[in-house]
Amino acid sequence: MFTSFNFPKESEINALNRIKIKLGLNDGNKDELLTVLFDDASNLVCTYINSDVLPNKLSWMAEEIAIKRFRRIGAEGIKSKQIDVIQKTFDENILSEYIVALDKYIKENSNKLRLF
Repeated sequence: MFTSFNFPKESEINALNRIKIKLGLNDGNKDELLTVLFDDASNLVCTYINSDVLPNKLSWMAEEIAIKRFRRIGAEGIKSKQIDVIQKTFDENILSEYIVALDKYIKENSNKLRLF
C-alpha cells in the first residue's frame, strides 16, 4: 500500500528551521547565533550579486554558508586542522565554491531592472 505524505512546502519552513534540521539541532539554544550567521551569509551573497534582497533562489546558499560558519566556530583563522589521520583544509574565501553559481545567477538576471 502506498502512503502519501503531506510535507510542508519549502517556503513554509523558514531558514532558521531548515538550518537546524540540516545540523540536527532540536532545541532553541543556538537560534540567536544561527539567525546572526544566516543574516551575515545573506548579506555576503547580496553584496556579491549587488542586490538589497536575498533572492529565494539563493536562500539555500546562505543557509549552507551559515552552516559552514557555525561548524567553524572555535577554528577561526585556522587554515587546516588534523585529527589523527584526518586532515581538513579550510578555504579562506567562504564564497569560493559558490562563485560559479553566483556568476551564473548574475548573468541570467542581469537584464532585469533593479529598483531602489
